Amino acid sequence: MITHNEVRPTPESDLDQQAAATDRSISIVIQRRSVLFGLLLIATGLFCIDLTIQTVDSFREQGWFLWPHLLRFFNLDGESSFPTWYAVTLLSGSALLTGLIALVEHRRSTRFRWHWALLTLLITGFSIDEGAKIHDSSTGTPLRDIIGTSGLLYYAWVIPALISALVVALMFARFMLTLPARTRALFALAAFVFLIGAIGFEMVSGWYADRHPDQMLTYATLASIEEFFEMCGVILLIAGLLDYADRELERTDIIWRQEERRQ
Repeated sequence: MITHNEVRPTPESDLDQQAAATDRSISIVIQRRSVLFGLLLIATGLFCIDLTIQTVDSFREQGWFLWPHLLRFFNLDGESSFPTWYAVTLLSGSALLTGLIALVEHRRSTRFRWHWALLTLLITGFSIDEGAKIHDSSTGTPLRDIIGTSGLLYYAWVIPALISALVVALMFARFMLTLPARTRALFALAAFVFLIGAIGFEMVSGWYADRHPDQMLTYATLASIEEFFEMCGVILLIAGLLDYADRELERTDIIWRQEERRQ
């Protein structure tokens, strides 16, 4: 017995519904290099503006009445400034990316899923500290008064910071070895640049403040370099996170779909 397979044409109404659903779907494509270049460009621009304003302020005799507000707004080392908000945003964004990766790794039950979770907590803590300046008030002057540090250890909080950095490095050593080569290189470079700024230049600026308390322009320049290095370190971290997500995680699109209303 010979049978024939019937090929039924798709009704025009179904095709129209599929086309309408496709039209309502929006895929957002983000170019990684463009994002990273934009973040670095903003950080560099803020650094240059801060240096310019600090230099002009050191030589001016009688300032414009809005000058103090302009000086505060673009101060990289200030607590209530646009650069501080930008630094907090970078750290918060990297914490969000790390948290998303940690969630995926946890659902996959991978070996180092808790390392990703701990890394998320660490970056979140850095974000909170950057906005609240906790390390300056809690372990800065009080610790210096207790143990009497000076010179490179003038800002005494660098002592627990160095110890903490060593402990974290030991905890994440095996985790780093399992990462893809480029991701591992970006993570290592990010940590190095960030620590050069957060601890290295902090020690140099502390030494200078201890030896030359009246030379405010040089101190302000060292503080600005410190903050710039920290921002560059976080941008490198974001580059590493995006690289890992692109290599190891499934590719996803951000799609908004409008549900069809029932008549």
